[in-house]
Amino acid sequence: MTFINKLHILKFTRSRTESTLETSRCNLFEGRTSFRRKQPPPTRAEGVRYCHVNVPDELLRDLLPGPVTLVLKRSEELNKDLNPFTSLVGVRIPNHPFIRELARACSGPLALTSANISCQASTLTVSEFQDLWPQLSLIIDGGPIGDVQSPECRLGSTVVDLSVSGKFTIIRPGCALTSTVEILRQKYGLIPESS
Repeated sequence: MTFINKLHILKFTRSRTESTLETSRCNLFEGRTSFRRKQPPPTRAEGVRYCHVNVPDELLRDLLPGPVTLVLKRSEELNKDLNPFTSLVGVRIPNHPFIRELARACSGPLALTSANISCQASTLTVSEFQDLWPQLSLIIDGGPIGDVQSPECRLGSTVVDLSVSGKFTIIRPGCALTSTVEILRQKYGLIPESS
């Protein structure tokens, strides 16, 4: 089942043997060749099943929930059809009550993607992706997700790779770059890795 809430397309995952067809449909919808993020339930204990965490729990609590996507090494528990060409997976826990309650209600992670075609600006209202509606099963309009006049609201989450111990790589600056880098460098002493 695929639907929209707060401008994210969500697919309920049933188990490790979840539907490859549904995963492929989401990939094709956004125009990406791999499915980039998994939405773990909003507790670290549950998220550990799907990725190998090599940072302190406190660091996770400092960045999640919020506008940050952490890239970590995937575990064997995660369906191999998601991100089939990489050993990494993005983990994000938005600071939105509906999405967090939905994640708690599911027995596994939610595969998700943004409500826009890859490399296009983030959408902030459901009317901004109206051309994609025919491809969706359900749309839930939770209202604008930010100030539609603010360019910063369209930057998306800050994506940071934490898969190498003691280092980090910013994959996408996003809307929380300054605070994320400050936490990683000053509080935890992580070193930026050269790209």
